[in-house]
Amino acid sequence: MGPGVLVGEWRNTLIIQLSNDVQRIVTTWLFEADLDCRRTVATFSVLEDREITTMRDCTYQPSGTSIDVLYADATEPVTFSYSLAGFSVDRLVLDGFEFTRVP
Repeated sequence: MGPGVLVGEWRNTLIIQLSNDVQRIVTTWLFEADLDCRRTVATFSVLEDREITTMRDCTYQPSGTSIDVLYADATEPVTFSYSLAGFSVDRLVLDGFEFTRVP
């Protein structure tokens, strides 16, 4: 797979039930053609009735079936595996989590 398949915005929504809370975690990756990227995580807690959002800018380098992500605040890259679910260019599996392309 070439790097072009990653270009775009991808979203995963995860609902977690804890002993005293339910949380919705929405992770969004933005991969740009110039190899810049951004990871945004928005966590909503029903118990606290609020959302906390974190953003991390990064650069990325795809290689075969893995991608090296270097966060702007880090010195070493993190390696993630990636593939397309069902051979669809709109379903990205990143480190075991499925993301859908944001139109």
